[in-house]
Amino acid sequence: MPLSRLFLAVCFALVLFAASNRAHAAIRDGGIDPANLGKGDWIYIMPNAVNQLGGNVPAVTNLNSLMIFLKNQGLRYIIIKAGDDGTLFPSNASPQFTPAVINAAHAAGLWVFGYNYGRGINIPGEVSIANYVFTNGADGFVYDAEIEWESQNLPNNTMLATQLCSTVRSNWPNKFIALSTWGYRAFHSSFPYKEFAYYCDTIMPQDYWIEFGDTATDSVNTMNSQWRTWQNGLTGIWTNAIKPFAPTGQGWSSVSGTINAAQITEFFNTLKTVANPVTAGGYKGANFWRAELHPMQVWDAIRTNNIGNAPTGAPVIANVSVGAVSDTSATINWTTDQSSDNVAEYGLTTAYSSSVTNTTPVFYHTATVTGLSPNTTYHYRVKSRNATSQTGVSADYVFTTLSVVVPDIVIDQDPANNSGGNTISYVGSWTANVSGAAYLGSFRYASGIFTLGSPDRTARFTPNVVTPGNYNVYASWAASAAGGNRCTNAPFRISSGGITTTRVSQEANGNSFQLIASNRFFSAGTSGYVELGNDVTQSAGGDIVVADAVKLVYLPPPPAPPSIAMQPESQTVNQGGTATFTVNASGTAPLAYQWRRSGTNLPGATASSYVKNNVQPTDAGDYSVVISNVAGFATSDDAVLTVIQVYPPRIDLITRLSDGRIYLQFSASPGHYGIEAATNLSSAAAAWVELTNFFTTVSTFEFTDSQTNLPQRFYRAKSLSP
Repeated sequence: MPLSRLFLAVCFALVLFAASNRAHAAIRDGGIDPANLGKGDWIYIMPNAVNQLGGNVPAVTNLNSLMIFLKNQGLRYIIIKAGDDGTLFPSNASPQFTPAVINAAHAAGLWVFGYNYGRGINIPGEVSIANYVFTNGADGFVYDAEIEWESQNLPNNTMLATQLCSTVRSNWPNKFIALSTWGYRAFHSSFPYKEFAYYCDTIMPQDYWIEFGDTATDSVNTMNSQWRTWQNGLTGIWTNAIKPFAPTGQGWSSVSGTINAAQITEFFNTLKTVANPVTAGGYKGANFWRAELHPMQVWDAIRTNNIGNAPTGAPVIANVSVGAVSDTSATINWTTDQSSDNVAEYGLTTAYSSSVTNTTPVFYHTATVTGLSPNTTYHYRVKSRNATSQTGVSADYVFTTLSVVVPDIVIDQDPANNSGGNTISYVGSWTANVSGAAYLGSFRYASGIFTLGSPDRTARFTPNVVTPGNYNVYASWAASAAGGNRCTNAPFRISSGGITTTRVSQEANGNSFQLIASNRFFSAGTSGYVELGNDVTQSAGGDIVVADAVKLVYLPPPPAPPSIAMQPESQTVNQGGTATFTVNASGTAPLAYQWRRSGTNLPGATASSYVKNNVQPTDAGDYSVVISNVAGFATSDDAVLTVIQVYPPRIDLITRLSDGRIYLQFSASPGHYGIEAATNLSSAAAAWVELTNFFTTVSTFEFTDSQTNLPQRFYRAKSLSP
């Protein structure tokens, strides 16, 4: 074969690969493996889902409880309707697929995919739905393409499918994309299967056995056989349309029949045991239509059956957060990738002096810690152990409890009005209750004795202090007419770690609580008191002292400014990937966050984490966050985002060496690659054989084929999973 022909052959093979590389099943953003999806479910109408999952699960009442329930059924992903052709569902003005839905799914440890029911009549609109789904932070997108795409209903359907799918894939080269379509493919032969599948990562055939009049076993076998026949007929570049399968099972009852748990189990078991599976290595994914219609026994069967490669290591802990923080308690949440128990350790230092444990194996974990001190920063970490006693352990985190909310302590002159251990006691002669303008409408009084410092009549107000701390002290007395008989220097003695005396005129400011002492520390219990005596100055304008009521108002400690326990970390991300920056901070709640890029605020970036999807070279730079509360603000260190431009491998040089071997030079983004060869590209013999695979951190690499003097050979480089 002439060198020029060899050069063209190799060039053609590599150009072919460059165009088709994106169609190969590969690990997608977020670690999604199309060949090992595990369990998922579909949601058609979100309001029905959050309303007790259609009435089947009373515990589900909002987005958070919905996603937690789904996670604890062992689901890894949820597929939610986002659009209909080029319109957001149910309307552009009020879409149900929103950032709030995505955030709730992510917080529960679920991947969330948006799906669009497309008809091929508005390709720009369908592209816009996919863009909307990914721009808002979703992990994947699913084409729901059915009868409208068949050629008798849509002329030029293959061209339109290619236009749609190639555009979406070009816009989102590293995102997970799937096709949901017919299970019994042979009955819909004019559908553009290969054009859709070429650009997708996974195929989700609809195996609705009750609607087909079949059993779950028959449905899987028929689906598998028909799609296997289709695969065997693919040639040339269309072999790149061969993708992993994650079939969609029937999860609802209809006039055609009733769904039950046994059918769900049968579906799982048949997928795992079917002969000659259409997915290389066997089926590793399944999902069900649809969540709002599953009776509880179907949920039980979904939870207790599994599919896909089970994790082999310790549980992977993610989504650690703390919520419902009060002055004495907090709730710690986290997720794991496998069913496991949980332990939350906490304390004032990283020695963690306390813990709470729940031995029930779940995927979404909640631990409530109690008995905490107000306005205190605690360290915590979480642990989860699986059925084989492998334990995952999180990093250290911190939270700060709220300042205690302490109700005012009010003690009245009438013992009948006091509770909670607060008391009033008298020494000497005091009148009985006298009606008048006073707190609770009555007061008592005693005649004065004109010897300062030596009362013979006292009224002692003793609070039962539950929360020790600093208090302002107030007193009330019955109002008096001008020039009345109230003393002008009534002595209030405050005992709280020492005794101080405050003298006030009861001729003024009657019938309202007046401040008589500030910032006085009272210990827990009844050791402190406020006492009114009758030792007053002679001829001071009056001679009686009035006992009405005393009030203590708690003064919370000053707020603590924010403090950063874990700085956001620098990241290197491939172009089109996702960057996530997270900060861990403590301080008096609530904390406010504002992320910045190069010192400029990022609109809407006001959570403890900032996620940037579809990163491009222009997004590279310094990212930081300003955390603030009522006490001030601590700006984080800069985290540097480095974006690696991704481009497929290409041939730069090919030459025949003097010994007959072929030498090739390639250029590509740093990554993991394999080099493959084939003797020709005909359908019968287009068997690519891997010659080598390797990791490279540079943008160019070379390869010399060990074979010599071959008459013809085609080469290609292939991007491999990390």
